[in-house]
Amino acid sequence: MSEENPFSAIVGASHTRRAGPEDAIDGVRPTWVVDPADIDEAAAVIRVVADRGLSLAARGRGQHLGLGEKPRRLDLLLSSHRLDAIIDHQPADMTVRVGAGCTLATLGHELERCGQWLPLDPRGAGSTTIGGLLATNRSGALRTSQGTARDFVIGMRTIGADGSVVSGGGTVVKNVAGYDLPKMHIGALGSLGWIAEATFKVLPRPRCEEAMIVACDDARTATELALELRDLRDPLWMQLVRTAATDYRWSLRIGVAGRAEEVEDGLARYRAALGDRGQAFESGHEATSLRSHPLRVRTGNAGMEVRLAILPDRTGHWLEATRAAAARLDLSVELCADPAVGTVRADFEAATDPVALLSELRHGIEREGGALVIEYANPEQKEKLRDMGGVWGSAEGTEALLDRLKQTFDPHGLFSPGRFVGGI
Repeated sequence: MSEENPFSAIVGASHTRRAGPEDAIDGVRPTWVVDPADIDEAAAVIRVVADRGLSLAARGRGQHLGLGEKPRRLDLLLSSHRLDAIIDHQPADMTVRVGAGCTLATLGHELERCGQWLPLDPRGAGSTTIGGLLATNRSGALRTSQGTARDFVIGMRTIGADGSVVSGGGTVVKNVAGYDLPKMHIGALGSLGWIAEATFKVLPRPRCEEAMIVACDDARTATELALELRDLRDPLWMQLVRTAATDYRWSLRIGVAGRAEEVEDGLARYRAALGDRGQAFESGHEATSLRSHPLRVRTGNAGMEVRLAILPDRTGHWLEATRAAAARLDLSVELCADPAVGTVRADFEAATDPVALLSELRHGIEREGGALVIEYANPEQKEKLRDMGGVWGSAEGTEALLDRLKQTFDPHGLFSPGRFVGGI
């Protein structure tokens, strides 16, 4: 690329700059960072990128850029920072349309004024942008009852590899026309297009929320108890946690929400089932904080974050297996699981030999039809994992489909080349 900035005429000289070390993704440093003001400027930037045979990656606040493989090449970071508006909120229709750069915190404040919410709570939700949420399909404790972003998106505007703006879905909840193209972009890590804005259905905000905490001796017993309580009464959220804050004991946490009488009825049912087993309770802000911050915030780049997707009734087994693998490798680990869904989050304080760690876990999980994904590792760790399926694990059975999608929507590898499953 020439020294002259080819994007300043589109977005203005003050909104494009040469990239610095802080802009690198897994050690790959782009040449430019561009911050368009709207979807038209973003489309014009992408047309220049396409015409010059360059590549780009999307960035919001950078909260989730640790996910994915090292880019094969990277010329430009296309920021959604200025596309941060709440474009259209229709409280009566219970829909909201927002720019990709809007954070979940900003959206939450707007919806709260009308007694509504978008019940998606990924880790770091306060600084997670809508674009980042959709590109990574991250979820949190509320997934137990509310699902993921796929369950709330009803429309999306994206920019394709030729710079064309593509609108998919609609602006009302009941919409059945055409293919549901927006779903294709959810979780695709920006590999099929640049997300510019999205429309969501929203829900009434529960009037109150309370949480119950039950100390458990081991993960298998705690999983059985969790599933028993889930079948008794659907919780808002459910987590099985083992952290330094719990003195590395197992803590089953269950959240209930709704009207006050609904919450009290739910807790009464749980109390009756638990009998004399130890319990503690949190309400209001404390209950919300409990589900939002189950694990410590990772510091530095020495740690490794892992997500396991398994059958719900195998949660206890894989929690214990992960803890045992960490102990054999002398690693400190904090664990948080949703037994109702079958997901496990494991945060390792350090993992200088990630190959040994994955060899203990991934093969067995994939043999059961599950998956183990590295949600964060530093570039050196990722390099060591290449011969073990990398951060994503086995793509067997999906390679052909992924290749066809990439060839159809991004044949020249403009968007995030190499970062997603199968190296697309």
